[in-house]
Amino acid sequence: MIGPRLLQRAGLRAQRRQPLRLALVLLSTALGVAAMIGTFAVNDQVLGAFETVRRAGRGAAPLKVVGPGGVSNAILPVLRGVDGVRHAVPILTVHAPLAEHEGALLVIGVDPRDRDAWMNAATTPPRLDIDLSVLVLPAPWLVLDRRGAERTGVGKGDLVELMTPHGRTRFRVAGLFDAGAFGAAIGGYLAITAMPIAERLAGVRGVFDRVDLFLDPGRTAASVLPAVSDRLPSDLRVEPSETMTSGADSGFAAMRPGLLLAGLTAVLAGAFLVHNVHALSLAERRTWIGTARALGAGRRQVLAPLLFEGLVLGILGSLLGVPLGWAVARVAVTGTRDDLPLVGVPGRPEVHLPGWDAVTLSVATGVVATMLAVLLLAVPAAAEAPALSVRRRLEPRPRALGWVAVTFALTFVAACFLAGPLARLSHDAGYAVIGVLGLLFGILGPVLARTALAPLERLFRRRVILRLAIQNLLRHPRRVGLTVAALGLAVALAVQSATVVGSFHARLTRWIEDGFAADLWLVSGSSRIGVGRSQPLDDGFLDRVAEVPGVASVRGVRGVFIPVGERWVYLIGLDARSWLADSKLEWHGGDAERAADALSAGTGAVISDNYAMLTGTRVGDTLSIPAPTGPYEVEVAGIVTDYSWGQGTIAIDRSVLRTRHLIRTVDLIGVVLKPSADVGAVRQGMLGRFGASHGLHVLDSAAFEDTVSDELDGLFGFASSQQYVVLLIAFLAVLNTVGLSILARHKETELLGAVGASPRQLRRLAMVEGAALAGLGAFFGLAVGAVISRVLLHDILPWTAGWRFGVVLPFGTMAALLAAALAVGAAAGWIVSVRGPR
Repeated sequence: MIGPRLLQRAGLRAQRRQPLRLALVLLSTALGVAAMIGTFAVNDQVLGAFETVRRAGRGAAPLKVVGPGGVSNAILPVLRGVDGVRHAVPILTVHAPLAEHEGALLVIGVDPRDRDAWMNAATTPPRLDIDLSVLVLPAPWLVLDRRGAERTGVGKGDLVELMTPHGRTRFRVAGLFDAGAFGAAIGGYLAITAMPIAERLAGVRGVFDRVDLFLDPGRTAASVLPAVSDRLPSDLRVEPSETMTSGADSGFAAMRPGLLLAGLTAVLAGAFLVHNVHALSLAERRTWIGTARALGAGRRQVLAPLLFEGLVLGILGSLLGVPLGWAVARVAVTGTRDDLPLVGVPGRPEVHLPGWDAVTLSVATGVVATMLAVLLLAVPAAAEAPALSVRRRLEPRPRALGWVAVTFALTFVAACFLAGPLARLSHDAGYAVIGVLGLLFGILGPVLARTALAPLERLFRRRVILRLAIQNLLRHPRRVGLTVAALGLAVALAVQSATVVGSFHARLTRWIEDGFAADLWLVSGSSRIGVGRSQPLDDGFLDRVAEVPGVASVRGVRGVFIPVGERWVYLIGLDARSWLADSKLEWHGGDAERAADALSAGTGAVISDNYAMLTGTRVGDTLSIPAPTGPYEVEVAGIVTDYSWGQGTIAIDRSVLRTRHLIRTVDLIGVVLKPSADVGAVRQGMLGRFGASHGLHVLDSAAFEDTVSDELDGLFGFASSQQYVVLLIAFLAVLNTVGLSILARHKETELLGAVGASPRQLRRLAMVEGAALAGLGAFFGLAVGAVISRVLLHDILPWTAGWRFGVVLPFGTMAALLAAALAVGAAAGWIVSVRGPR
């Protein structure tokens, strides 16, 4: 009998004799763990920040009174007279960009004499350090969260400049406070000021975002809610704090499954690479295993050191993946932080790397994946007869899998057709179809590989090198098929992402060119889009812009989120007649002339095509629009293509926005120049007049399109980085598979050398084999990626994200992926032929 310690030492010593193979084992495990940590980091940053802001931003009051477009101050006496209500605290939140620092403050307007208001804004008992003498001054003041003060270098008594609707305004920092979880979630970019000051910042008067209700001692929200509800008009509602929703909830819900799906793909690819590397390691030691069995070692004795080896390598590789994962996480989180305003997270959140629970889970998953990979390979290897361990073993060719291939192929086609109906029922079900398509492709990998290689073998029967390379791949259909599937899935993921981004870019560029008819675009505070990134400007500023020499006309746009029916929509107020007359929008119902008349009269609205699709609304239907002054009805005068908001857009004339919604500001200004005007000269004139005082950014059409493109690149940035990790893992799998193939036929290689084959010919054989394997995987990946892209864009995204795009395949990216796969495959063959056995 051979002692187990001797076998353990022999197994680990065998690994040390192959440093390249040992490095691949550790690298594969580390990459898998790093992919998981990076995924956890982004999910924690995006999901965690969103959930924290939504939860902490509700305040400390148990009940909230909310209404579409705000709550009028006329309701305050009514609420304060309800039995059980101790206090009604109005809340108004405003996003104000910092003039001299990056980011924007979330300013909360309260009554500074009300202790409940301070408690509500801070969400925890605040530790206040306030100069009370400043609070009674007419000059603008605010109280900053301590984190924000430290990040901006502002202290108590200092002056800080904010961009307001009336231009750059100085505020005195009256003091500091601790904002608790809410302040931490948005990086400390939180401030509190008096309600009149907040109203001037927002450009409204007498309208609040909500009214928070504090209850008498001993009263519960459930007992007081019916009495409050009975006293409210029909356009207002009262609800518990934990059930509050916002316009960002629906858009963010569509984003979450995509993040999780991309992360799961990276983790599964890492687990496959671990399995593949250990298969290569065990293939090298089949002789060692057979010798140990022949000398009397039992199955358990052989299996134990292999499992011990897998445990040691799994722990080491997983621990190596922790610093790599932290580095990936920091890069990914820093990149996504600036794009959180796109999903409704205000401020500039701090970089939150994953905690030790996520790191521990990732390391444990890496160790378990390694152990499972070793177990699946070591059990049959330990059970193999000693005589068979020293003989070459070929995988059986899958001769009876034709009906299985047909079954899975039909399932693949059925899943494509069912994607749309399933996405209508559930967002998760729609995205699950993408996972099912990838799984089916993985199962079909061996059959697809054999089906494609068999005719190639006959086609190149007179080319000895090509024929031998294809025959070598056909001898191991299962292993080759799994590698083809892994590489194909990685390529398909890259194609799908490039197609979505490219299609989005193409349609969005065309929409901007057709629908935004202006020579210059003006925004204040920041040129980037998103919550709190730009500062709305007062209506009167339009008249000042019109006085600039060379300006023919000026048009303002203002957008707000309101609940219409069961969804939050984006309500846009615009100068209807001038916008619709000059734009070249794609109409799906109605026409520009009649729509302009209806909107200008205040009786009509134009809706987006996605709103019409999601709600079944048609031209001529009547919409009830909620507003602070009471609901009003408009008739749908037209349906146009619009990509402002995934849940739908309703456009009305800006005069209705002023009278019904009490909003007298604009957040985007379009300027049409006179035919003789020079664009550059007018732009410099506007910057000279308003650049410093209003923080104005003046963009021409090309710069405006570039800004939107940059936002899209940031939004899809992490998904792209995950694809690079998956592609790297897949390319390493190609290297391992080629190595396994060469190791399995090393005696045949020696025989070819003995009969006259030169080392150069043998290297060429290995390179052709690697290129054929990688090219096959890339080819199937391109095909599957195109199919998945069509399903995603045509059947899933319209119902989950609310947008429908034509499929624009990225042929340049696809050609680059194919060329890269061929090059990596050939390089893998060369590396293995040089480092492999002679």
